[in-house]
Amino acid sequence: MNGTADKNIDAALGRLSTAMEGQEKKVVMSFRAFASFALKNPKIAFRNIFQTVDDAVQKYVKPCEDDYPNDPESINFIRYDCSRLLEEADPPFFTDRLFANDFVRYIKQLRGGAQQNRMNIILGPPGCGKSTFLNNFLFKLEEYVNTEEGSCFETLWTIDTAGFRRNNGNNQCDRGHETLLEIPCPNHDHPFLLIPKKYRREFVKNLLEQKKEWQEKILADKEYDWLFNWDACTICKSLFWLLFDKLGAFEAVLENVKASTYRFDRSLGEGISVFNPGDMPTPPTQWIITDKKLQERLDAAFGTSNSVRYIFSKLAKTNNGIYVLMDVKKNNVERFESLHNIISEGLHRVDDVEERISSFFLAVMNPNDYKKTIEEKKEDSIKDRVRLLNISYIKEVPVEVRVYCSIFGEDIKQCFLPRVLENFARVIISTRMEESSPALDEWLNIDKYKKYCDNKGQLLRMELYGGVIPTWLSEEDVRKFKAPLRRKIIQEGYEDREGAFSGRESIYLFHAFYSAYRKDDRFITMADLCRFFKDQFKQNTENKKRIPAGFLDSLLKWYNYGVLKEVKESLYHYNEKRISNDIQNYLFALNLKIGSVSICPFTKEQIEVTEDFLRHIETYVLDIRTDEKAKVAFRTNTQKNYTECLAQEIQIGNKNLTETEVYKSLHEKYVLNLKEKVLQPFLKNENFRRAINDYGNEDFKTYDRKIQDDIKFLIKNLSDKYGYTELSAKEVCLYVIDNKVAENFS
Repeated sequence: MNGTADKNIDAALGRLSTAMEGQEKKVVMSFRAFASFALKNPKIAFRNIFQTVDDAVQKYVKPCEDDYPNDPESINFIRYDCSRLLEEADPPFFTDRLFANDFVRYIKQLRGGAQQNRMNIILGPPGCGKSTFLNNFLFKLEEYVNTEEGSCFETLWTIDTAGFRRNNGNNQCDRGHETLLEIPCPNHDHPFLLIPKKYRREFVKNLLEQKKEWQEKILADKEYDWLFNWDACTICKSLFWLLFDKLGAFEAVLENVKASTYRFDRSLGEGISVFNPGDMPTPPTQWIITDKKLQERLDAAFGTSNSVRYIFSKLAKTNNGIYVLMDVKKNNVERFESLHNIISEGLHRVDDVEERISSFFLAVMNPNDYKKTIEEKKEDSIKDRVRLLNISYIKEVPVEVRVYCSIFGEDIKQCFLPRVLENFARVIISTRMEESSPALDEWLNIDKYKKYCDNKGQLLRMELYGGVIPTWLSEEDVRKFKAPLRRKIIQEGYEDREGAFSGRESIYLFHAFYSAYRKDDRFITMADLCRFFKDQFKQNTENKKRIPAGFLDSLLKWYNYGVLKEVKESLYHYNEKRISNDIQNYLFALNLKIGSVSICPFTKEQIEVTEDFLRHIETYVLDIRTDEKAKVAFRTNTQKNYTECLAQEIQIGNKNLTETEVYKSLHEKYVLNLKEKVLQPFLKNENFRRAINDYGNEDFKTYDRKIQDDIKFLIKNLSDKYGYTELSAKEVCLYVIDNKVAENFS
């Protein structure tokens, strides 16, 4: 038994040892070796904390494909996958498209030369997840810097003092005395900052002679100004010149210099220091750091007192690192104000020594604290140094749903009819948005869509904030949706309405809703959702004021329109060949005179060109709301497009007519309109409704074969295309029929 136990222990320890040996280790190399490393890896070697943060974000945040790659009015409002950066922690932080785009832009600006010595304030209302965001962000930055790819380098002095100590008139040290001084730069100075400023540019030029692209980039780009303008810390500068005076040669000095990677460790305050409001202020006696024994050894080595003053402040631990104030209140107000001059000048005095500080300063604030700490004090000098990253409440429906799933489990989706869970999120988000939208009013008349959209266009804006341009918008309104209007609407999305449901409140409400209506034998429906919020209105009149008036009624219309569209799409199966022939015959007929009879060269069918023939096809490709003038313009433009495609795409490009853009456009419209009318034959057929109700039972086999096939086709498509189960598909079909949803949208 003991032998088996020993083997298990040995095996466990062996595996642990192997795993630990595989961890990234601290790298120490000579100055010459670091120069060689910089030549091979200039992106890693030549960077400060701001460039490092941007590199980390680029590694963990990836842009997704543009939803509309060929859109000439695109404002590059694309989806970014922030999951690796912000969701691999507990709790995760979920980013909607609004914040992700703002965040990526914000981080990219860090590479600019003017970003040093600014206070980066993360500003947002209570319950929006500011602290969660920052904690997760810092966690991934720490992880990144402690990898080979994310390495940060600092100066490490390794000085053999045997040649400098004087003992009894000779240069030998006493036996038993340690002669090697190892001094890591407390300010985490980049090794190349040891080179005197006036020689650095020439050094970089010569070093990168074989890498012209990087040579030009580092010598010219503002983001690398720090490399040529920053001073080494006073400790490193003093050591350098003392050694240079004694040794008389630059290369001899460099024999005492190493480049070392340094680890970020938030818990130890190395590289990352985070202060909470309740953390007690540092006593003045602890603000300045020195080492008496090391100072004595330095004095003995160089033969003079304080020729190198080993003294620095607590801020040095996060120089070229990250300094964070988590909520600027209580003791953090004093810390924030004490950073004023440091942020402004990049310098502060430690005893009688000047210390340069260039850290990534971050502070978390809510709007009221920002107003009291900065705006009301009218401190223009600090205000000019502030960069704001705003975090607003989530305004993208799928992201709000992900929040619920992360807390209550992914399987909650199975308890809802499709779209209902998303509609709960829409109610919450409606309280976070300004009811009116000047940009939307400038763009379109929302009353045109009142059958399935609210009268303030909030439902439409939620789609736009998710990067979706709804297909139910008219072609005219889509054409009018130019880039300047898009920017205005997106910018409005960053504003939070007073009285919004916060993230914490939305989770509480969802828990109450889910607990009240979750049953094993039924799905949670739209009726449940409406009932829940109306009960909330009775219990809490304030909640009634927070949800815009009439929004629930509009949301029900929105839901009805959506499920009707899904049912139509799922029931549709039309003869594709007939559609194709109709369109080809129509295009050919446009170049013929009314009354003429001809064989279409594309379909080989004889057609008589009459006004009725043309209008019949146009009823399928034009919006029912299209007026007479627009119909004439449509026919003229289509004829022109067909003539151009005949010359370019068919005769020169050797394409079939069905491969041309003009054909594809008409085909898409034709199919869309056919789907709109697909339910009409079934709505007044009682057998159709009864057959849906009996689907899955023995009685279903008694119905006409055509009805059986149609319903099987419908249920299968609802499942395959939209994620319904057979049971939920039956329920939604009966809902559409019983509530006369199709008639309401005719």
